[in-house]
Amino acid sequence: MHSVGNRVTCVVRSATEPAEGVAPAAAGDDAGTTVTGLWEVQYLLPFCWAGFVPAAFWTAHGARLTEAMAEGAAPEPPVTDIVVAWSVAEQAYASRLDGIVAAVPELEEPARRFLEDVRSVADRTEHPVVHLCLDELVEMSWDEDDLGRYVTDVVREAGLWDDPTGEPHGELTDLPTALASAEPDRSFLLGGEWTHGGSAAPRARPPALPRPVE
Repeated sequence: MHSVGNRVTCVVRSATEPAEGVAPAAAGDDAGTTVTGLWEVQYLLPFCWAGFVPAAFWTAHGARLTEAMAEGAAPEPPVTDIVVAWSVAEQAYASRLDGIVAAVPELEEPARRFLEDVRSVADRTEHPVVHLCLDELVEMSWDEDDLGRYVTDVVREAGLWDDPTGEPHGELTDLPTALASAEPDRSFLLGGEWTHGGSAAPRARPPALPRPVE
């Protein structure tokens, strides 16, 4: 699964094998899997997407990128992407949700709605995983100085899910802008644009949100 045109993508798809995404690992070849849900955005990592990823997966993500840079490798999906089994992703999000919305009340409605949207797709998927396609986001930081900042920023910003008392930062997630925005822009910045995989529960089809700026 590749993003196109500086797009960052959150995919719900079937797993390549039952154990895929249970523990941190490089993304495998997803050819032949079934995509059942798709969210897209440009140039940022939506904060709600980060909620599906436990801290250990972010640490492994940073380590893979650092190793690939040292070896002169390209920022390609097996290195850049993060795949989390739905059972792990749902637990990571749901178990931390009350804490984050208590600290940041503006997240209450959009964060809970986003979880239900993703859950409605995952419930119709055999062996579902959440696959964050981050190759083009990482590629924008693919030199030694910028990559170090990217790794620091992504761990810090995603870490707000574990420590909601921290200061919201916006280098990657643009969270301060999202919190200051009115709907539907807030939901767009927090969760991207839902472009595929609508269902009758909780909504019949993906909502109409602003198109990303080209």
